[in-house]
Amino acid sequence: MKENLNQTEEGRIGEKIVREYLISKGAKFFQIDWMSYEDEEYRLNEVKHQEIFKPPPFYGHGLPEWQIKTRMEFYQRTRIVPYLYVVEKSDYEKREGYHLIWMQSLITLEMRKYKDTKGMNPRRVYDIDSFEKIYFKKE
Repeated sequence: MKENLNQTEEGRIGEKIVREYLISKGAKFFQIDWMSYEDEEYRLNEVKHQEIFKPPPFYGHGLPEWQIKTRMEFYQRTRIVPYLYVVEKSDYEKREGYHLIWMQSLITLEMRKYKDTKGMNPRRVYDIDSFEKIYFKKE
């Protein structure tokens, strides 16, 4: 076990050195939660665990605009579709024994109804009707 921890720490040290090198060259970064391959396509997956945004103007979920911008730029350059998954924290449409997950591609969400919030942590909130609703059985 200790050997694995040492390998993990060594990997982090190496990542930090290369990240600093790339930054010195002007590289820009954004961290994704996962890449996946399903339905014959690669996907960039952004995952949130949050409570539903309540009206006005509508129920919804979203993320900071800068995250949308970086993921949409990535899509424009690579054609790898960004998806947003949100695990619902509130009791909204809760089913006992299941997690409620909202899912949709950012491409689709950007073409549908949304609201940009203001304040210290501005977000783009997408109408809940734009998402696919998934009930996933808890273990």
